[in-house]
Amino acid sequence: MKPSVRQTLEQFTYEASQDQAWEERFGPVTPGTVSLPERVEVKFIADDDGCEELKNLVGKPVIGLDCEWRPNLTKFIKTDTAILQISDETTCYIIDLIALKGSQKLDRVLKAVFMDESTLKLGLALRGDLTRIQNTFGEAVSFAEKMVRYLDLGLLHQDLMEFKEKP
Repeated sequence: MKPSVRQTLEQFTYEASQDQAWEERFGPVTPGTVSLPERVEVKFIADDDGCEELKNLVGKPVIGLDCEWRPNLTKFIKTDTAILQISDETTCYIIDLIALKGSQKLDRVLKAVFMDESTLKLGLALRGDLTRIQNTFGEAVSFAEKMVRYLDLGLLHQDLMEFKEKP
């Protein structure tokens, strides 16, 4: 970080008591938006101890996957994958991939989840997400091997639309 930027940022201090409640910052939830059912618990995973909880996903009938990263602001510089979300019917795991970069425990657990033939993995543009993770964490075995039993919902939608258009 440039010294001038650091100096500017050091002038600011965060006071939690001055922070508005999230309802005030973001406003009420817009009618018609999708929200998690009350039975779904959200868990944040940012260390090796938390990775143990991901073992609960092995053997689930269906899980959903999604990745997030900071937008690319330039054409030739790719940003790292920051978040991996994996959800089942009762729990949504938000995995901090930046904090867990190089974690062998995360690698072992995700390999078990991704290679589990009893679990259907669902995602939108799933292959792209997995490629993005592999580009960020190329040394990770779990991302280098092929995931088994998965369905890309975007490709399914595309196939259904093409089928619908045929006479």
